[in-house]
Amino acid sequence: MKIALIIAALAVTTGAFAQTSDSFLLQGTVVSTCSVAITAVPAATALDLAGAGHAGTNVASFTSTTNDLNGMQLSINDDNGGLLVNQSNGAFDIAYTVDYSAASTGNNSPGISPAVAPANLDSIAAPGNITGNIDINVTANPALPDGSYEANLTISCATL
Repeated sequence: MKIALIIAALAVTTGAFAQTSDSFLLQGTVVSTCSVAITAVPAATALDLAGAGHAGTNVASFTSTTNDLNGMQLSINDDNGGLLVNQSNGAFDIAYTVDYSAASTGNNSPGISPAVAPANLDSIAAPGNITGNIDINVTANPALPDGSYEANLTISCATL
């Protein structure tokens, strides 16, 4: 009987130490990101609307970045629908267009009249950056009344 108990104890003890390895999961998460940084140049807030006007005058540069595997889509819009509106009297405005150029993608779009609703501008199909410039085109109008003429131009980024 003692021999049977010793054999049973050895079997239980040997079974408990039989496992020679184990594992566990290492896991992390990276959130999909998409961002745009715009740098306006001084000309953006010093437009000559009555005298010379502007044809292809640089007003901003931008960089957009995504880490999304499917890439990103850039869009552009303007809260006034392509108009610089007199802030003293909204009855006066002047139309403008912008030229978009992206050195990183080689895409260029001249003469965009920004609408209130966002319009597709450029895209990439993998993680990366789009960098470029925005230039303004506006014909001078010496008959404009005095005041500050403004529009808020927005470039947005969305992952695909």
